[in-house]
Amino acid sequence: MKRRAGLLPLHAVTALCAAAAVATAWLPAGWRGPSLIGIAVVFVGLVARASIAPRSRLLGPCLARIDGAGHFALTFDDGPDPACTPAVLDLLRARGVSAAFFLIGERVDAHPELTRRIAAEGHLIGNHSHTHRARLTLSRTATLRADLETCQRAIGRATGAEPRWFRPPFGVRTHATAPAAARLGLAVVGWDCGGRDGGTRDTAAARRRIAARLRAGSIVLLHDGGQDPSRATELLEGVLDDAAARGLRPVRLDRMVAAAGDVPSGAPATSPDDA
Repeated sequence: MKRRAGLLPLHAVTALCAAAAVATAWLPAGWRGPSLIGIAVVFVGLVARASIAPRSRLLGPCLARIDGAGHFALTFDDGPDPACTPAVLDLLRARGVSAAFFLIGERVDAHPELTRRIAAEGHLIGNHSHTHRARLTLSRTATLRADLETCQRAIGRATGAEPRWFRPPFGVRTHATAPAAARLGLAVVGWDCGGRDGGTRDTAAARRRIAARLRAGSIVLLHDGGQDPSRATELLEGVLDDAAARGLRPVRLDRMVAAAGDVPSGAPATSPDDA
């Protein structure tokens, strides 16, 4: 799996901006204030952009696309949902497809039997935080790590194995994401192909957005949590049909990573069921 250079890591950007700030001491007095403001704006802008750009490495590694021929990975967020997840699982089984489900710990505790079904049917399970609260995107490292640990335990109780993959809530990364995930041995996963399919948004439009971005190595973001089953399965069916028309085959995320010959930070070289 080829890695793209992306942006410098956060500590390097911080050091460069700090050096630039120190260097303003040699500027004429009237230029120092505007220069410091400009440096601060650049720094904040880079961090803000990186927080929602999965392929940026400024806030640490994030798996967003994998260089590989003929394959793509399906991922689902926000489950398990007793109204929608069974319908998605039924369709995946009928099509012979394995996917990755990034689960919310509180929902795992509420529906352990559904979590066990996801695992039993051969799908990969990932951590999507325990609470999935917006405040997690502003949390300190210790707070985020505690939330992830609680989710790890919930999934472990339900399935007998803790995940090795993590997708941040809302896909937002901060300075806390990489260290919190690394402490738990979790690889951070984003996506490069999403349809903005949450809620009651137009299914046909979501399908078109995904089709416009889908390519070999794509990680596709879909949702099963909080979705209408008929809409979710209609979109999934459309994505699978569009992919097949292009000669692309869905492969489970961890297997696609392993086949690419490189493993992102925190990820296992093989999955437990492949060992």
